Amino acid sequence: MKRFVLLTTTRSGSTWLVDLLHQHPDVTMFGEMFHPHKRKWFVGSGDLPEYVEFPRKKPRPFSVFHYLDELYAASSQAVGFKCMYAYLRFYPELLYYLPRYQIAVIHLVRENLLDVVISHERMRQTGITHQSETGERVVWNRGLNKNTDVIYLDPDQTLKFMQKRERQVRIMRSLTAILPGPNIELQYEKLSTNRDEILRLYAFLGVSSESAGASQLKKIVTKERQDVILNWHELSSVLEKTPYRRFLE
Repeated sequence: MKRFVLLTTTRSGSTWLVDLLHQHPDVTMFGEMFHPHKRKWFVGSGDLPEYVEFPRKKPRPFSVFHYLDELYAASSQAVGFKCMYAYLRFYPELLYYLPRYQIAVIHLVRENLLDVVISHERMRQTGITHQSETGERVVWNRGLNKNTDVIYLDPDQTLKFMQKRERQVRIMRSLTAILPGPNIELQYEKLSTNRDEILRLYAFLGVSSESAGASQLKKIVTKERQDVILNWHELSSVLEKTPYRRFLE
């Protein structure tokens, strides 16, 4: 059995990937099991309650170790859960458990940082986090719920966000490089458009590609960037002078 963790951060396509793996009959894929709050909606296996709801007979760190033991006890060819970057800070016990048991790491990144900013801002304005193939939407804050197709991106704030995200990804790459278990890095852009990348992922997990299903989620922002960003010319003129100009293409 391949035990793994999906290491990622916000607006990187991770929910789509969790749902994709959850559709595979030989994979038990849990979602954000270490989310600090109980959520009304999540994707992935529901065979185990989230950590905040899990009965604890011992204090931390032992309760975290026991929870992970229960999670990885699932009888599938591959078992894993989604771990956001921030959860390593909230639950440092993970940094002991992962190398101790040589848990495999799937590091999912979204290469185009401008698309990450667009996704964040559109979520903030509309309150919509995800959308299914049937059109069902997940709304995290109904108080916002602005039905808008265009967004304004402050150039300075956009640059700061990109720099911060770039640092986060760089730190996590360094971390996965020193962990003793097997690891693989996947780019959301390639994974969502190139079948060979999905096959590479299944090979890493040691499961058949013939039984693979498809995610029930779809991309929310489908228009060209210049049609989504209200101040496209202002923003592009700033980014053209930075290493991030490649994200304009």
